[in-house]
Amino acid sequence: MLADVWSWPAENWSAVAAWATVTIADRRGARRPADAWFPPGKRLFDVDATRALLASMTKHAVGGLLFRAVEAYRRALGHWVPEEQLLAGEFLYISAETLSRFLVDSRAADRGISHKNLARLLDEPDAEALRRRYLREEIFGGDTEALENLSKASNGFEHGYMAFNEIRGLMDAILQRSMGHTRRALLAAAGVPASGQARLLAEAFEEPRALVPAVKVVRGELSLRDPEGAAPAMDGGSVELEIPPTRITGGQRDASGEIRFQVPTDVKVVQLPENVQITFTSAGMRAAHVTRASASPAEAVSNPRDESGVGESER
Repeated sequence: MLADVWSWPAENWSAVAAWATVTIADRRGARRPADAWFPPGKRLFDVDATRALLASMTKHAVGGLLFRAVEAYRRALGHWVPEEQLLAGEFLYISAETLSRFLVDSRAADRGISHKNLARLLDEPDAEALRRRYLREEIFGGDTEALENLSKASNGFEHGYMAFNEIRGLMDAILQRSMGHTRRALLAAAGVPASGQARLLAEAFEEPRALVPAVKVVRGELSLRDPEGAAPAMDGGSVELEIPPTRITGGQRDASGEIRFQVPTDVKVVQLPENVQITFTSAGMRAAHVTRASASPAEAVSNPRDESGVGESER
């Protein structure tokens, strides 16, 4: 990780360092904000509604399949670029099918009966027929064209009996709306409250977006070890920091039933100019704008919290 610092006279400068960005301030108050050349993120992240989703997902006794369905949906987003559309569709179909299995599992468990007896109760010949019904009616909302096209494309791609241009032809018209169907069904199956579902299904989130890597950010102040010593000229790459992979610790429920996690940030100083030291003040990730608790998604888009792209909850 490199932080780019401009040359600055010793008697005038202090610096705040971040991943690939630095803000310089002198004693006269002149500033050169890093955001002038390091563009802010434009992704929207509704922290309260997302927290409601995560909390809902932890409450299911047979939640393993739900987590797998969400992971497959995430992988579909990971391939949401034109040249990888086939993989996006494949992972999306895996997500939808896995979710249909979760619906059978969880509803049988909630009633304390077997899959077979649940199917009989709902006038289906067997659990597989019930799963297909859930897939058709609840996940795809009766959109048989989208389901059939996605199923044919997935099978043709997986088993190799269709040409790629045929598969693309099946997916082109239905892939985006199939993403919408599956996203809506995931939220409903997780048990997210209606208000949270409405926020996560708002118009601002309708268009699927490819995943972008989260940029780790650290902030701190550069200063001279010896104030009487000479200040070195500092060009690009003068400060080099290394941040190991993120570790998530905790995960235990507290007395209120909330699950608490910690994401500590370890920073190793690889290189600093002679007679320079750095004091870290904060760390976080730059991935998206974060909405205020009272803001609608549309308000958050027009009034992001922080031009740096780091919302309060990310710090």
